[in-house]
Amino acid sequence: MTVKEVLGQAATLSGREDVVRGIAQGEQSSTDTGLAINAMLRLLRVVVAELSASFIPLVTEETLHVSERVKYKDLTKSVVEILKIYDADGYEIPFDVGYDHVKIARPCAKILYKYRPENYELEDLVGYSEKDISSAILAYGLAAEFALTEGDFDRACTMHDRYVEGVHAICKPKNRVVKERAWQ
Repeated sequence: MTVKEVLGQAATLSGREDVVRGIAQGEQSSTDTGLAINAMLRLLRVVVAELSASFIPLVTEETLHVSERVKYKDLTKSVVEILKIYDADGYEIPFDVGYDHVKIARPCAKILYKYRPENYELEDLVGYSEKDISSAILAYGLAAEFALTEGDFDRACTMHDRYVEGVHAICKPKNRVVKERAWQ
């Protein structure tokens, strides 16, 4: 999903057709529409950062060939947590985490890690795919934040409730089973 899609959906939910047209034209000037688009862009970064920190982490896998240490600065994204490291045969490698690197016992080929969201621009892809979270749910979160900046607290509450429902539906365990009690 693209940033443009999420912003367009949020602008539609907010009733801002001028912003929808401005997004389609790539407007980011100092007009009211351009300022609203820039505000939505900043707010999307906030929504994604909050979502990734609390509910649905952004995870990526990167291919590299390193023999002793993986330095965080050599990775393409800003590392939050290293999850797994694999060798060339696909076996998991034990690792020790340092403040600016990860020390590995043998050469690695792939690294799986959580990362911080980047600063998105209109043409970028959001770090989530549609199977992680739908663009509609992100749009509700963005519309809620945008309504707050416009001072429309009723709409902000409505949009926030829908956003929270969507996030909780995604994060709810799918196979939760209550243990049967033994009667004595």
